[in-house]
Parts: sequence; structure tokens; C-alpha cells
Amino acid sequence: MYYLPLKVRDATKYPALFQNYWGSFTIKKNDTITPEIIENRNRFVEEFGISKQVNYQALWPFTSNSNFDHQEKYKTRNGKIILICSNYFGDYPATHWLKMKIYNKLYSTEATTFIRILNNISDMRNIMKKARGNEVAL
Repeated sequence: MYYLPLKVRDATKYPALFQNYWGSFTIKKNDTITPEIIENRNRFVEEFGISKQVNYQALWPFTSNSNFDHQEKYKTRNGKIILICSNYFGDYPATHWLKMKIYNKLYSTEATTFIRILNNISDMRNIMKKARGNEVAL
């Protein structure tokens, strides 16, 4: 009989929302994604009314080596856009440029999660346009 290991997304109440890099980790092999992280993910969805994960990569000015780690973008039921990133070494300039606030840990016990709530996709476009130069304080 073939066995598929349980993914961390399957431990949440909302596995369909976490079809991403984080959600693809297996529970057995990961000791930094604890029950607290899973519960934080559930609370995140419920607190903000998350309806889906979105990919606005074309708007996103940061590369994977920009010290803006483990970025995720979600849309709420009322149309707001939620940006999160989880950095292993604390905050970086990008979190300041984007006026992000520290939030409950959503990635692992060792990474600090930052969050920013935007009213709509237009706000995200404007902020990303300003952030492309990385010298503008938003």
C-alpha cells in the first residue's frame, strides 16, 4: 500500500488556501511548524476572512534574494489584499518600506511574520510601484 505523507496544509482547517510552498512541507519532517503555527494559520483565515490566495507576481518588485522572505498574498471576502512575509532574521528594509507590522508567526517558530492590509489591488499597484526603487519610504 502506498502512503502519502500528510502535508502541513492538511493539518489546517483550510487546506485549499495553503496550496503554496509553506503548505507543501510534510508534518513528519518538520519540527518548526508546530501546532501553534497551524492554529495561527487558522486564526489568520478567520480573523481576516481570507477567501483565496492570489498571485500578483507581475506587480511584486522583490526577488527571492531580496531579504523579503516567504511572501504570500491573500484576498479577503470584502476585497482587501493581505501581504505577509516571514523572515528568519527579523525585519528588513522592505518591511519598513511597506509599513508592515509584526503578526503572529505563520511560517515557522523561527521566522518573524509581518503583515500589511491593503484596501484593494489598486493600492497594491501603487505601493509596489513606489517600492521598486527600494529607496522610497511609503
